[in-house]
Amino acid sequence: MTKAFHAGHAAESGSVAADLVALGFTAANDVLETPLGFYQAAGGGFDPSRIVNRLGRPWMFASPGDLIKRFPCGTIQQPVMDATLRLIAQHSIKAADVDRVEVAGNQSNVNTLFRHRPASGLEAKFSMEFAVAILLVDGKAGLGQFTDASVKRAEVQDMVGRVRFYADPEFDTLGKDGAFQAVLEEPMMIRVRMKDGRVLSTRTEPAKGSPRNPMTYDEVADKFRTNAEFAKWPAAKTESIIRLVSSLERAANLAQLTAALSA
Repeated sequence: MTKAFHAGHAAESGSVAADLVALGFTAANDVLETPLGFYQAAGGGFDPSRIVNRLGRPWMFASPGDLIKRFPCGTIQQPVMDATLRLIAQHSIKAADVDRVEVAGNQSNVNTLFRHRPASGLEAKFSMEFAVAILLVDGKAGLGQFTDASVKRAEVQDMVGRVRFYADPEFDTLGKDGAFQAVLEEPMMIRVRMKDGRVLSTRTEPAKGSPRNPMTYDEVADKFRTNAEFAKWPAAKTESIIRLVSSLERAANLAQLTAALSA
């Protein structure tokens, strides 16, 4: 649970800080870099040149760009899931006809996704085997698939057991210098071995929703619809928010959007 908590707590801290400033809350101006400040307490040191006068140079959303996940799980699984869906569509693959699946990647990603036999929805978010298996069984992987009940289904567990995620030297080169982003972007290979003897394989491409393969507005809106449906939002509310966001840059303020989200 802490994985999502980290991001949520960071967002909460930013909102609270902004609210406190608006209320007149004060603190030391050098709280970050002072000898007994945040950098020393949290990291043991700092390099001012990495942040001083860098605000907006660049804005992250512009460069390198943001990743909107197509599926509600880890970044590492995204390109493999895209590739799995391509193979399913190209060859009309049915789970019952699959003997086994092999996913070859780099060692760092294999180490990160250590939930090889997930038993819960949360564990499934960190499992390459589940990510591939659920697409073969259900043909989709939304919030409804990442639940405890979905993961525990006999047909899903059977398919998970036939997927192997392993490190292959051919796909384990970019992270040797310790570059985390390079590890995430390194291609992987997926091979689906069919019971009739065919081997269907493909290399991954940049994940759908990444800066190098962005989603369209309509594709993002479709993802929002599935999330809203899972949360049992009325369809009218969902569509009104999609319309408001499409013209957000022309809005005078956020009053209408805030009202629509809280209605």
